[in-house]
Amino acid sequence: MASDMESTPKSRWLDLASAQRVREQLSDVARRHGLMAFFTLQVIGLVFLQKLAVQFDISLFGIYLSVGAIQATLLVFYIGLLGLISFANPKIDLTRLILFSILLITVIISVSVQRAIYSQASVLLMVACYLPFILVVEVNAVTYRRMLNVYLNVMIIIGVIVLLQQASQAIWSWTVWPNLDLLVPPKFLLPNFNYIQPITYGSLLMKPSAVFFLEVSTVSQFLAVAFAIEMIYFRRVHRLAFYVVALLATFAGTGPMLLAMCVPVLLLKLSWRSFLVVLVIFAAGYIAAEQLHWYQQVQGRLDEYESQGSSAYLRFVDPFLDILEALRRPDSVLAGIGPGNTMKFGGVVSWAVTKVTVEYGVLTLLSFSALVGYTLFKGAPSLRMAFMLIVFFNFMGGGIVIPIYPVMIFIFGGLFRVTAPTQAQAARGLGDLEAKAWMLGSKRIFGARSARAGSRAKAAGG
Repeated sequence: MASDMESTPKSRWLDLASAQRVREQLSDVARRHGLMAFFTLQVIGLVFLQKLAVQFDISLFGIYLSVGAIQATLLVFYIGLLGLISFANPKIDLTRLILFSILLITVIISVSVQRAIYSQASVLLMVACYLPFILVVEVNAVTYRRMLNVYLNVMIIIGVIVLLQQASQAIWSWTVWPNLDLLVPPKFLLPNFNYIQPITYGSLLMKPSAVFFLEVSTVSQFLAVAFAIEMIYFRRVHRLAFYVVALLATFAGTGPMLLAMCVPVLLLKLSWRSFLVVLVIFAAGYIAAEQLHWYQQVQGRLDEYESQGSSAYLRFVDPFLDILEALRRPDSVLAGIGPGNTMKFGGVVSWAVTKVTVEYGVLTLLSFSALVGYTLFKGAPSLRMAFMLIVFFNFMGGGIVIPIYPVMIFIFGGLFRVTAPTQAQAARGLGDLEAKAWMLGSKRIFGARSARAGSRAKAAGG
């Protein structure tokens, strides 16, 4: 009887400890599911909703401001952030907060001394796009990889759509493609993008924009990003090969150019076996491109670099000349020509650094570069991926206030920081063991180690 009474407090303590472990496990699982839901929502916004927009007009204290078309991606981003704050406990990075404050000060200085008419909406969009850069969410390696895999799976779907578009226009005509310009009212579309364009000037064949994308160059860039992520983290040969096929099928040059600019960095840390596999994939892609006469089309676009007003000239030559011209202005340190004033020639925009320099001045360029650079590289899950994202952001779109660009580099390379599991998580068998299994690419290893860890835990408890 006495023995039973003495054991009761101990058994109750064990029950409480067990219940606490269960609550912690449920909390960890719920947080991981919430993070996966957040990331999936962002990928949907980036990929499937990027062409959609909502018109915003602000009237406050008698002041009316027409913001114009806001890309749906940004709205989805902020909706997701509200949910993220409620369950993931994001932290405010003090250095990022300071850098954003400096950016805000330089922007205020620039518009205060601005003599030309500028877009207030462009300033508001800049603040809205980069304010979230101050946030950091800690995740373990396996959760981060699983989130990235969501994007890779979605881009497989996009690649299939690209191939189906090419097949359908080969059999019938490109006019059978779903056309969002015709299906969606213009007020709900983001304007000034070349949604459908011929493979070559005067051709009856069109470049596939995968239905949902702003234009074919954006499809090509997103597929290139998928290839780079696959190459850095997973290296599944069949997926790498598929992304190359889909890239070639777009007949756009920006994606391959992005990869060409990043290849020396992407190949770092590859084993000889992985290097040879990637080399074979590139060689097969080269042969396929020759058979598709892909280079004839690209050569035609390369010749455009010397033609002022052409797409290639505006995308890759004119931005550099604009920087040189802006630096000659006496007030270029403090101010530029005004936010929103670099749009020209049917919506083609400059590099990100060019746009900031020309519109805001050198001082804002320095603060802007410091914020973006620090956000992407400080504590980055992968420095190779950070490099790829900065190239993508600066050279491929130049859309500092086109939300898909800042949102994409932020959720892929700036928001999440991979941390080692805590002792409590390791004791519960969370994080570290699973991450090791993911990195080794073997679920059997994970299962075996989990079983051994469970046996040790039972032995310790007994």
